[in-house]
Amino acid sequence: MDIEIWDGGLQEQEIEAINKINAAFSATPQASKLQGGGNSLRDQLQNKLGITQNHPWKGYAGFRFVDSKGKEGEFDLVIVTHCNVIIVELKDWNHEPVTANGDVWFKGDKNMGRSPVSITRNKKFLLEIKLKRLSSRFTNKKYLPRVYFFVVMTGNADFSKLPEVDLQHTISLSDFLRFMSKSKYKDVFRPH
Repeated sequence: MDIEIWDGGLQEQEIEAINKINAAFSATPQASKLQGGGNSLRDQLQNKLGITQNHPWKGYAGFRFVDSKGKEGEFDLVIVTHCNVIIVELKDWNHEPVTANGDVWFKGDKNMGRSPVSITRNKKFLLEIKLKRLSSRFTNKKYLPRVYFFVVMTGNADFSKLPEVDLQHTISLSDFLRFMSKSKYKDVFRPH
């Protein structure tokens, strides 16, 4: 996967997490290129077990998106797959448990503000509206890509006590990296 990073939009720990994601999703396809002999890269990727990428994926990190009404979304990482779009919000929270009271998250006793799941859900809606407007430019005009979102916890904070509605979209970095497995990707995203 190739990730394009916009300067100035990311913190050091976010860049580190993005580099881990890039390495995990890029390492195996490059290895298969060396092992495949005379096959094309596309054939090697399609035949290699455990690889999600039947087509090259692209990532965009650290950019702002403003819609026509002035609503803004700052994106840590957006991954465009062969059939879906995945929004990734990175949180490097450590040492204390993460809990919620309504739509406010806490790390220990510290108020961390509005739920990152709620904020990222709004970014999802912004992106879906933009994609609908651009649908005539897609090669497959019949289907818009599905947009998924995750708050990826890169630190060691325990977030297991969050409400179920938040836990559906909150995962650890190690769990997110498992999406590189073809079977795990299909289980979660069910590409059409």
